[in-house]
Amino acid sequence: MININGSLDTSYRYKMQPLLVKHGGAGNGLYTTINNMEDISLSLNTPPDIIYKFISYTLGAAFNEKKKTYTGHHQVSLLQQIVYQYIDNFVICQSCNIPELTYNLNKISSKKSILFSKCSACGSTNEPKSKNKIHDKCIDTIIKYLIKEEWGNYKGNMVNQDQEDLDI
Repeated sequence: MININGSLDTSYRYKMQPLLVKHGGAGNGLYTTINNMEDISLSLNTPPDIIYKFISYTLGAAFNEKKKTYTGHHQVSLLQQIVYQYIDNFVICQSCNIPELTYNLNKISSKKSILFSKCSACGSTNEPKSKNKIHDKCIDTIIKYLIKEEWGNYKGNMVNQDQEDLDI
């Protein structure tokens, strides 16, 4: 198990499995598969498809949703670095550096919603800021999951709170 924040602290509470990557194919049909994304997504309290898509956006590689594969062979170290980028931007609280963020929507109109995160540890509320096109796509994906109510809070690393406490 490795620390979610990438540190080497052996007593750090929040841990995840390192990526287990498999390469396959030959010639023009090379592909990369991450075998333990379900376990990693549970550790990060994030649906696996959001992490898959963030990696795809960052790599610029096509992602096959049925087979859960990326086109091309990609190094484990690069993929792990991209997962850490996702964690820094969408999992770890910017105020207290603890991975206890939960996401909610504020509806402005029937078509427009604003995404905000609330930290279960320190209580700070933030709106994820657009840094680049990749972040915009990931924010849009998170909003779609929240609208469809497909984002569940999993037991494990998260502190259990009533949903009423998370609303602003």
